[in-house]
Amino acid sequence: MKKVKILLASLLTLAVLFGFSGCGKNKNPITAKEFKSKMEEKSYTVTTSTNQYSNSSIKESYIAVAKNYGYQIEFIVLDSDDSAISMYRTNESNFEVEKNKATVKSYTTVSLANYAKYTLLANNKYKVISRIGNTLIYIDANANYKDEIKTVLDELGY
Repeated sequence: MKKVKILLASLLTLAVLFGFSGCGKNKNPITAKEFKSKMEEKSYTVTTSTNQYSNSSIKESYIAVAKNYGYQIEFIVLDSDDSAISMYRTNESNFEVEKNKATVKSYTTVSLANYAKYTLLANNKYKVISRIGNTLIYIDANANYKDEIKTVLDELGY
């Protein structure tokens, strides 16, 4: 009987944790136009970067440069979720290679439903690759800007 109670308590705890964490729920990606508008509202200089890619699966891309020119945030819209997943995995692999060669302070990785995010803090660099649906955000910045970047990504939903 005691084992059954422990098992039930464990299952209930897991159910509550999964319920609150939003596991399995899709996130809504922002559009390129929304990214541009939101970043300009925050005084970033935003330019199109679509023409810098030879990859035909990239439909739109923007680079938002911080007002102090300390870092930039790249936003990419791809033609499909599969293309975004492929690009995400390529960058994730690059981060892993770097992580294995670096003095790592921290890293996180999350993958749920239509969302994935990898962050790496190593060698005084803060790197992020975040995917929602067919969109990606990529950042490679000085670690001094980590908190500022995290705030912006939270506001964008990435």
